[in-house]
Amino acid sequence: METLEKYLDFAKDIAKYAGEVMMKYFKQNNGASYKGDKTIVTLADTEINSYSIKRVKESYSSHSVDGEEEQFGKSDYVWVCDPVDGTAMYARHIPVAVFSLALVIKGESKVGVVYDPFTDSLYTAIKGKGAYKNREKITVNNYELDDMKTVCHYDLWPEADIIYLKYCKN
Repeated sequence: METLEKYLDFAKDIAKYAGEVMMKYFKQNNGASYKGDKTIVTLADTEINSYSIKRVKESYSSHSVDGEEEQFGKSDYVWVCDPVDGTAMYARHIPVAVFSLALVIKGESKVGVVYDPFTDSLYTAIKGKGAYKNREKITVNNYELDDMKTVCHYDLWPEADIIYLKYCKN
């Protein structure tokens, strides 16, 4: 049985590689296209997802991968991968995207990494041991939702039943 720390080191290695791939394609033709479900996919998405599967097969062949672009195997040990979390922005050359990878064991999240190659920020966590940004412990804030003056997030979704823009005010 591997330790969770070893799984975290494994995930961090993949995250660093993913960041390199994201940066390689960011300012050039990133091969953006639409999948059948009308969501965007780039060369970075497919290359990182395939690399993650390759690494899991090599190091933990009994584990599976549930990637956004490709899956591998069936197991109680599942690596959940979003190769470019924020593909819509990334494809438009807006530097707001990260790589995300988590290990879920028997339905319970145990290890997770999120890497932002644009700021070189690596977020890591092991269940029950806290969360870190670049090896420095981080915590949640205690803001009440009423304290926030403006919070707005919406995706550009022209076929949506609700016109979100009409709810956003300056």
